[in-house]
Amino acid sequence: MKQPMPSKFSEFEEALMKELLKRAAQFKGCTHPNPLVAAAVYYENEVISYGVHRMKGDIHAEVDAIQGAQDQVYGASIMVTLEPCTHTGATPPCVTAIINAGIKEVIFAIEDPCHLVREKSARKILEDNGITVRSGLCKEEAYQLNHDYMYAHQNKRPYIVLKAGMSLDGKIALSSGESCYITSESSRKKVHEMRSETCGIVIGSGTLETDNPQLTVRHGYLENNQIPPALIVIGNLPTDDKKSYTIFESGYRTILVTSEKKPKESSFSEIWEIPKATHNTINWELFLKKCYDNHIYSLLIEGGADTFSRCLESGIVNKCSFFIAPKLFGQSDAKSVVELASIKTLKDVLTLDNISIKQYENDVCITGFCRAKKSDTLLK
Repeated sequence: MKQPMPSKFSEFEEALMKELLKRAAQFKGCTHPNPLVAAAVYYENEVISYGVHRMKGDIHAEVDAIQGAQDQVYGASIMVTLEPCTHTGATPPCVTAIINAGIKEVIFAIEDPCHLVREKSARKILEDNGITVRSGLCKEEAYQLNHDYMYAHQNKRPYIVLKAGMSLDGKIALSSGESCYITSESSRKKVHEMRSETCGIVIGSGTLETDNPQLTVRHGYLENNQIPPALIVIGNLPTDDKKSYTIFESGYRTILVTSEKKPKESSFSEIWEIPKATHNTINWELFLKKCYDNHIYSLLIEGGADTFSRCLESGIVNKCSFFIAPKLFGQSDAKSVVELASIKTLKDVLTLDNISIKQYENDVCITGFCRAKKSDTLLK
C-alpha cells in the first residue's frame, strides 16, 4: 500500500501562518499601495515575537518582528505571509534585515508579483547566504488577503467590480430621473463596505451632473488610518469647471478622466487626458494602465447606465454585484441598468458564472464573475 507523502509543513507552522494572516488583515485599507503583511520570529515551535506592516511608509512586518525578538533572533526562523522584499523603497530591503539578523530559515506563503521584487528573487538571495527557504504554506488564503494587489501586479491593471442597485424589473431610475434609495438600508451599508475596500470609485460625468452623489465611505467602514478611495469621474464636463459638486467636500482624491483638453481651472485633484477609442468612449486600455501606474489596484463601478454598459461592452469588468429591490417601476421609458448594443441573439448575452446570492432585508444581491471575451476564462 502506497504511503501518503509527509506534509511539507508541520501543524505548528500551519497554525502560525493562519494566525499571521488574521493579524495582517486587521490593517486592511491602511497599507496601500503596499500589501498586507504579518511575520513571526520563532524557535523550536515557540513564537518569540510578531510583526505587522501597519501603514504605508512604516517598517515592514519582517523588520518589526526581528526588532521585537531582540537578542533571541540569532539562529531562529521567521515566517511571513508574503515573500520578503528585495528592493529599497521607503524602507531598506527586508532580505537584508533577515540576513543581518542571523535568521536560519524563512517560510513565506506566496511570491510577491510586484516587478520590483521579481527583478531580484528573495529565495535566491537568502539561499545564497545560507538561509533555508520554504514557501507555499496557505498560499490560497494569502492570495485572497491581498487579492487586488496580486491581481493588479500580475495583469498590470486594476481588478474591477461593477455594482448596481435596481428594481425587480431592472430599472435604476424612473422616467423622471428620480433614483435615490431604490434598495434597502442594509444593501446600502454593504455598498459602503465595498467602497472601503476599493482603491477607486468610478462614475460617469452624466451621473455626476444628474445625481451629484457623495460617493464617500460612511456607516463606520472607514477607520482613521484607512486610505479613502479615489473618486473618478469619466467623461467631459463644462469647460473651466467650477461647480461645487458634493464629491469635492469629501477631501478625497478626485480624478476627472476626459478626452478633452484640461480646463484652466478645476476643483478636481487630478485630470487625466485619455483619448477616445471606438464607439465614442475612452480608450479603456490606456485608462486602466494609468490607474495601475498610479497605484489604483481596484475599481468599483457605480454608474450610471451608460458607464455600466460601456464597461461591460469593453470586457474590462471582472465581477458584478446587482442589488435587486422587490419593487416594480413598470415604466417602459424608465432607465434600465444596462443597454448592450452588441447583444443580437441569445448566444450573445452576457452570463455571470460562479454566482452567489445574499439577502439584505428584502433585497437580494446576485454576485457573479464575467468571462474574458477571447479566452472564455472567468475573470476572478
